[in-house]
Amino acid sequence: MIVADLIAQIETSVPPIYSMVGDEPQFFGSSQTLQTDISKVTVMMDYYSGQIIPEDTEFLVLHHPPKTGIPPLPTYVLHSGWDAFPGGAGDALADVFELTERALLDASTRLGRVGKLPNGAVSLDEFAKQAAKKLGRPYLQIVSEIPDISIETVAVVSGFGLNPSMIKLAKQKGADVFLSGDLTHPGAILAKSLTIPLIDATHYATELPGLYRLRDLIASFGVESAVFDTSVPWRMKTYYENY
Repeated sequence: MIVADLIAQIETSVPPIYSMVGDEPQFFGSSQTLQTDISKVTVMMDYYSGQIIPEDTEFLVLHHPPKTGIPPLPTYVLHSGWDAFPGGAGDALADVFELTERALLDASTRLGRVGKLPNGAVSLDEFAKQAAKKLGRPYLQIVSEIPDISIETVAVVSGFGLNPSMIKLAKQKGADVFLSGDLTHPGAILAKSLTIPLIDATHYATELPGLYRLRDLIASFGVESAVFDTSVPWRMKTYYENY
């Protein structure tokens, strides 16, 4: 399949209209590379100058626009449109928790999902343990003023969701807990004042289920596709045992 045909198939399946203004899909490459035959696609979260790319990659699909440098291969970027698209990254994260009675968290942007746990309410601690296991994150940041709260209605946003506007929406939609990434100090204070528990499972981990779903979409076009999982862009290190 040539690059132009693959991009056309992606945009037929995930129309660019789902992207936020100013965050439309992007193609990095020359007009000549659009006619290049490809047989192996690598799906990644990020690219930056010096980022390792699997050697057999012929075409790169990124979720985030490159921050520094231009990728050395023909590259297609699908960001907010994939987060918002029905069945995309937002629903992939909601599917991790098998949320039922699902609705949009923010109808204006189509971002986020809110729904109910399939097997009834659990404690916050139990839900956090499930989240850590399902998302592969042994460390979670949790904000809660209600230690014995019962969790049944869950709001999720893939990526940068723990911002003030989304926290307020999660509270308005009746969520018992809001799970996303990129928690800030002001966001935590707001959540405490609104008495809505937050779980920061990291930007990366909340978007990773969407990467695998994007891989599956591309593979359905008959092109070999694989996720290159680079994990979070930092490392945890303990300096004080009793800190």
